[in-house]
Order: sequence, then C-alpha cells, then structure tokens
Amino acid sequence: MGSKMVMALGLLFAMGVGAQPLTLARNFRPDPLQMSGRAGGEVSLAVLAGSASGCRGFAQSEPNHVLTVTESFPLLDMVAMTRDVNQDLTMLVKGPGGAIWCGDDEYRGRSPRVSARLVKGTYQVWVGTGEPGRAVDYTLSISETPHK
Repeated sequence: MGSKMVMALGLLFAMGVGAQPLTLARNFRPDPLQMSGRAGGEVSLAVLAGSASGCRGFAQSEPNHVLTVTESFPLLDMVAMTRDVNQDLTMLVKGPGGAIWCGDDEYRGRSPRVSARLVKGTYQVWVGTGEPGRAVDYTLSISETPHK
C-alpha cells in the first residue's frame, strides 16, 4: 500500500469517521502514523479482553481502530496520547489467535503504550479512559521504531 493511501486512511480517522480499517505494510510512511479519536465509554476493557487480562479502563464496545498488517512486523509501537494532563488513557489491543495486550502509563509514566512483534493479521485497538462515561480526545501514534 502506498504512503498516500495510508495518509488518506489516517485522515479518515482524524475526521472522526470511526473504526475504518487501516492496512499497514512494512516501511509505511509517514512514520509515525498519527490518527485522532475519542476515547472512553461504558464497557470495561477487562470484559472486552477477557476477565483474566488485567486490562483496566472503559471504552465503547466497538474498537476505535482496526489495523490489518499484511506481513509480520518485528516491532510495532503504539502510543495513545492526550493533551489534557488531567485525563487518564488506557489501551487494549486484540490480535489473531487470541493475543491480548493492555496499555496503561507505560509511555513517559502517563500514556498507554503497546509495543510488540505483530504477525500478519487483523488487530482491534480500543482507547479507553480510567472512568466510565468519560470522553477524551486523543492521538494514536504508530511507528516501526520505539517512540522517544
């Protein structure tokens, strides 16, 4: 997929279109790819992940983002950030074969981060808040190298 297509899909996210599918191949551009969204909801991330997951926070029942990776990534680093320092974001990523990652305060002690080797397949990403019913604007940054 060309970088113009990835940028166009990223713009759809930024305009609030919802969980439109995004397809990523290795060496995507721009890197990092940034998408905006609105975090929060009434559904527990632990319930969405499965009760043994240890995920915390609340989101909508549908994922904020759906990523399809067309080939394995040795590393894909995802960080959700908000400009509101009084808000607490969390993150859940569900992947093929029942893979689950939870993020909460890993990036700079404040923002949720999931940094993992991803195999080819489809991944659902939820960005949540620490309290149910709270809505917070965020930016999800995705990179093939660790965020600094």
